[in-house]
Amino acid sequence: MSNNSQGNSDQGKKLRQTTIGELFGVSDKRKRNENNSGESYIESLRKKRNEGVNNNNLSNANESSSSKFPPFKEKASKSFSNNNNTINYINNNNNSCNGIPTNTKKRVYVEGWNQDHVKLPCHENNVYFQNSKQLSKWYLIKTLLSQKITSVKQLTQVIATINSNWTVQTSTFYSLEVLFESILKQEERDVFFNTTLPCLQKLALELPDLIPKKSIPLLLQDKEYNVELTRKQICCLLFHAFLCTFPRRNKVTNPSDEYYSFPTINFITLFKKSPLRKIKKNNSGNNNSNKNTTPVTNNTTNNNTSVGSSSNDTNNNGGTTEIINIDDTSILDETIIDELVSPLGEDFSFVEEEYEETNLLIEKLKTIIHYFTKMVIYINNNDPIINEIVSFERKVLLQTNEEMVDLVWKKSEEKLCKLEIFDMGTIEDNSPKTLRCCHVDFANCSIGGGVLGFGAVQEEIRFLINTECIVSRLFTEELLDNEVLLIKNSKRFAKYEGYSYSYKFAGDFTDNDPNYSIVCIDAQNYNSNSFRSTRDQYKEHNIVRELNKIYLGFLSSVNNDCTIISTGNLGCGAFGGCPKLKFLIQLMALSQTKMFYEKQEDKAKIFLNYFTFYNIELKKQLKEVYTLLFQLEVSVSELFNIICSYNTKKATPTQDLFGFVVDQLISEQI
Repeated sequence: MSNNSQGNSDQGKKLRQTTIGELFGVSDKRKRNENNSGESYIESLRKKRNEGVNNNNLSNANESSSSKFPPFKEKASKSFSNNNNTINYINNNNNSCNGIPTNTKKRVYVEGWNQDHVKLPCHENNVYFQNSKQLSKWYLIKTLLSQKITSVKQLTQVIATINSNWTVQTSTFYSLEVLFESILKQEERDVFFNTTLPCLQKLALELPDLIPKKSIPLLLQDKEYNVELTRKQICCLLFHAFLCTFPRRNKVTNPSDEYYSFPTINFITLFKKSPLRKIKKNNSGNNNSNKNTTPVTNNTTNNNTSVGSSSNDTNNNGGTTEIINIDDTSILDETIIDELVSPLGEDFSFVEEEYEETNLLIEKLKTIIHYFTKMVIYINNNDPIINEIVSFERKVLLQTNEEMVDLVWKKSEEKLCKLEIFDMGTIEDNSPKTLRCCHVDFANCSIGGGVLGFGAVQEEIRFLINTECIVSRLFTEELLDNEVLLIKNSKRFAKYEGYSYSYKFAGDFTDNDPNYSIVCIDAQNYNSNSFRSTRDQYKEHNIVRELNKIYLGFLSSVNNDCTIISTGNLGCGAFGGCPKLKFLIQLMALSQTKMFYEKQEDKAKIFLNYFTFYNIELKKQLKEVYTLLFQLEVSVSELFNIICSYNTKKATPTQDLFGFVVDQLISEQI
């Protein structure tokens, strides 16, 4: 594990509040400076104060002028020790001036229990109250986990006891109970309660020994930190999340709450009853569904249609059923709406409505239980894999959007990189089997999105099958517009079928794939109230925002020796992004990373794999435009200027983006 020790030191300096005496450099307000004859006492104090302000301004100016390109900070320090265990918010009376009342109380900066670190269950400050008595929550957890748990009822009772402030209802543990009582076979239940769970209980009790100094640094906004954990440590933390032991990390809704800007981490949202979904049946007899485990979209002329965004199932009557809406508004406060439904043909007639309970949460629990089972095998066999390091790095872009436009995007002479476009397969299954390949996570700014709720699209599925990624929610604050998260050496544990509400756990992942790096990049949501319409994405400042963030993610990956990027229609589902625009933006972003290579053979290694997720028509269009751009040797800056002028110079309001780009290229050639 590591973080930026300088960040903690700076935080400490900000928290300390100077007294009036310290500010003016004297301890007695009435004392006259005899060395400055001719100056009054007030004049001398003002002079010293002004000198201090000028020095601070000069120091800040020197710091800002020393920033270097590439536009993200140096790699964080491997140490997160903090030697200053106590910080005084208010100084004592010795430094206060006469006549001004001063609070002499000191606030203690407790190691492992502060605003810079994760508050772990084993910390001595983790307490609860019973009969007006303050008791240790860790002692309670140790007592409960020291007992043998033989049934799901006992397991849920342990979780409820740890979280005694909950109001437990019949639906609180519904999905967990159904999984163990009705779905898992007796043999599977025996393995869990006789082998897996006892090992996990023992592992959970090792938390104080596994985590040095009982602290994990938070990856805070606008600070580039790096957290490294072994697979064994991650398994321990995730089991504590399963038991919902992390203090102050249950549902957070008040902006003043300590972890309001952090994702949830306790698994309580996975245990409750699955929602009802409204389905509408088509009995027209036209079966347009596809039984492939990955959804196939209805290819229409609407270029903003989400690729792979609907989930179609075949009903017994030969028609199709489509998820239209979730008829349980209580889930909306927990997760993001999954994906927009692709438009259907005019002949699609709705003749029947009904509600159906989905098993999504149960399928998620099956995936996570499989992860625990597999990790227990590694731990019991003392497999070296448990000591492998998984790294979580928060990357921050230093330059502003305006600076990037002036310094890079309007001046770049880099030519477009090579690429290959796939209309079949997925990023996680069909990317090159090499460590030089980095996979793009179509992230939410709250890392993991609805993985612990009702979300089950690209990011949530990736976090489920690469289960260790979920632990990043424990310490990663919401991403800002100039930030990405890079996860290195993440291992895949499971296979899956389906998409969104049709997601299903499909067994152990046994392929000998490398542990890919995953870069988490969040696109803007153009269907949110922040934008008037999805057309806003073509405005220059929005293009620049997406371009800079994607560039930061790709550059972070390339600097990690990942010269191949596997990506797709980032932000083109529920967020309303245009696949054509996102393709060109990602092409420019990766091409620009070549500027850090001097040799042409090194530049040629930069390669883009682009997945259209079963949209054959989109693949054809992307390939045609790219071929033209490549043949004309269009530079990054030339393509950037054309795209930014689309919103104001298009021939007609309905002119297609690709049509505009081609027209501009042809007119320039003429």
